[in-house]
Amino acid sequence: MARQFGVVSRRRGYERARVFRGSFRRKINPHKSWFIRLSVFFVLLSAVCWMGYIYLITNPYFALEEVRIKGNDRVSKKRIQELLPFKAGDTLFTFDKKLLVKRLKEEPFVKDTKIKRKIPKTLLLTIEERIPILLVAVKGVFWEIDAEKFLLSKIDPSRSPLLRVKGLKLKERKAGGRLIPEKETSNKEDDPEEEERKEDTQAIELLDKIFLVYEDELYNYIKVIDIGDKRDVRVTLRNGILVKAGSLENLLDKSTPLIELLNQLRREEDIIEYIDIRLTSNYIVKKGGEDQAKSTL
Repeated sequence: MARQFGVVSRRRGYERARVFRGSFRRKINPHKSWFIRLSVFFVLLSAVCWMGYIYLITNPYFALEEVRIKGNDRVSKKRIQELLPFKAGDTLFTFDKKLLVKRLKEEPFVKDTKIKRKIPKTLLLTIEERIPILLVAVKGVFWEIDAEKFLLSKIDPSRSPLLRVKGLKLKERKAGGRLIPEKETSNKEDDPEEEERKEDTQAIELLDKIFLVYEDELYNYIKVIDIGDKRDVRVTLRNGILVKAGSLENLLDKSTPLIELLNQLRREEDIIEYIDIRLTSNYIVKKGGEDQAKSTL
């Protein structure tokens, strides 16, 4: 009797289990089941990839041991090494790349930096430097500037072959800053100094035209450009001759005939006091001890 009761009990248990499994299967949507399995798969895959990534970047095999630097001319290798933000235990993948670029860009002559990892332990830094093309007087001190008008370094003008620009009213700034006028425009109609402020701003814009001189053959002849009065620009040539240009536009427009004139005067070996090119179609050459001579330009 007890054995028979036990058999019946087991049968009833099996039947209940089948009913439960059937009802559970009916409750689970087959589409949801597929989604759950796929989600679990991607979670596990992500976990494996993350652990592999952590292992890779912290592996001592990739410990940073050497930094190679190229492209630097004005910035010394020692100075660049001082700016590197590396610390003990850094690998090729764990150092702060953004901080490295930021620190290097704080150096006035550094325009950009390209970083390349060379497995397993070497980092390559390629420095793009700013190229000085003019000397600009700021509060009586000459600075090297690049084509983007960044102040690079103070310099004795007698030690540099670069063209000098003076006469601008500029605000004194630190190396790495951009040129700005001494008085910036306020855009207030009732400001009595607004006109002067605009003139200062326009004077700095004239540097863009001087950069055109840099790209012209005339650059090799000019030593100093004084644009204290933008309507009466004075140019001192490398041979000491003064050129009364009138405006920078006029100087650029007449650059080719002016070069031809200078080559001609050099062959004549006369002492020239100044050349006036402010006239529309003529120029005036003032020779030492002689009256002014006028010719067609």
